[in-house]
Amino acid sequence: MKSKIIMLFVVIGIFVSQSAKAQFFVEYNLGYGTFNMADLKSLLSKDNTVDGLKTTNNFPGYFTHGIHAGFMKGHSSFGINLGYQNTGGQRAVEDYSGEYKYQIRAKGYKTALFYRYRLTKADKLSLFAEMAPGAIFNNVNMKSSLYLTASEQSKKDEANLKGINLFVEPALVARYQINKMYLQLHAGYQWSPIKPKLNYNGNKTTVNADWDGLRISLDFVVTLQK
Repeated sequence: MKSKIIMLFVVIGIFVSQSAKAQFFVEYNLGYGTFNMADLKSLLSKDNTVDGLKTTNNFPGYFTHGIHAGFMKGHSSFGINLGYQNTGGQRAVEDYSGEYKYQIRAKGYKTALFYRYRLTKADKLSLFAEMAPGAIFNNVNMKSSLYLTASEQSKKDEANLKGINLFVEPALVARYQINKMYLQLHAGYQWSPIKPKLNYNGNKTTVNADWDGLRISLDFVVTLQK
């Protein structure tokens, strides 16, 4: 389904570009995001497999990466947006008797369509409003490891959870022109009204991956016009 949506949008975009002299552009987005992750934080905090466990990482905000590609004509721009975001949590303890770690690593692969409207006249500095609906394909890896010093024994367990979130991301974009390139400051909020529970081996679990939070990025934009 994802590949069909992307292909359809590319075909439509090529037609618009050829028939209406639209301008093609590509952006690389280097950003930072904050993530709610309430269910996974709760799951992490409940692990008391051994005494003395401390939370050393609790799903902090982290760098995000993305690519926008689309067409621009007049005040309007539209296209596809692909992105990647990740975060994680850990509880651990270590002393003379051994070591125990419990880690949860969440990865989200974003696929979206976007529409962007220029709010100001075309100039070196322009302001845009953007809306991007899409889906996040989740991969959550949970891993625990126990090592006993005296017996030199170790035990490891691992599980991978999957799921898909639907989201919308409204944003404001400030663009500054430098010769034939542009720099952009992108600020928005990603919100998922639908957060299904993650699946493990085809069975629903009791947790979801909640990526809701602030998204800011610095974008590098190149354009191409026949």
